[in-house]
Amino acid sequence: METATTRTDALTLLEQEHARLRTLVSTARRRTEAADTPPPEGDFPLRSALPRLKQQVLRYLRIESEILHTPLGMTEPPADAVGDAKTRCDVTRQLLERVDATCPEQGENTDFREAFEALADHLLAHLDATAETLFPLAEERGLDLEALGRRMQEEDIDEMPAATRTEDGRLDIGTGEDRSPTL
Repeated sequence: METATTRTDALTLLEQEHARLRTLVSTARRRTEAADTPPPEGDFPLRSALPRLKQQVLRYLRIESEILHTPLGMTEPPADAVGDAKTRCDVTRQLLERVDATCPEQGENTDFREAFEALADHLLAHLDATAETLFPLAEERGLDLEALGRRMQEEDIDEMPAATRTEDGRLDIGTGEDRSPTL
C-alpha cells in the first residue's frame, strides 16, 4: 500500500510545493513581526526573503501551468476552472512584480510591506483554490498523475529558469503565453 510519503504522483508533488511556499510566506511574516522595528529597518527580513520567494513563486506558477493548466486545457469539455486558475496565476505574477518594484534598497517605502501582504494573502488563497478546484478536476478528468509526477521529477525543475522578459517587456514563464496582463 502506498503512503503519502512515497507517492510520486503530480498532486502529491504539488502539495509539497504548496507546503514549501506556505512555509516561505509564514517565515517571512514571522521574522518581520519578530524584528519589532518600524520600516525600513523592520522590512529587512522581507527584503532578504524576497529573492528566494520570488524564485519559488515563479517556479511554482510555471509548474502549475505545465502540469495542470496545459493537460486540463486539452480535456473535454473545457473547464472554466482552468481559465480561473490562469487568471489567479496572472494576478499572482502582477502582485509579485509590484512587491519587487516597491522593494526599497534603502530608505522607507510604506507600499512595500502592503504590497507583500497583498501578495502573501493572494498566494495563500491561490494555493487553496488550486487544491480545491484543479486537484479534484485532474483526478476526475483522468490525467495520468503518475506520469505527470515523473515528468516533474525528471525535468530538473529547480534548474529551469523561472521566467524571462521578452523584448517588449512581457513576462514569459516558458509557455509562450503572455502572462503579464494588467490588473
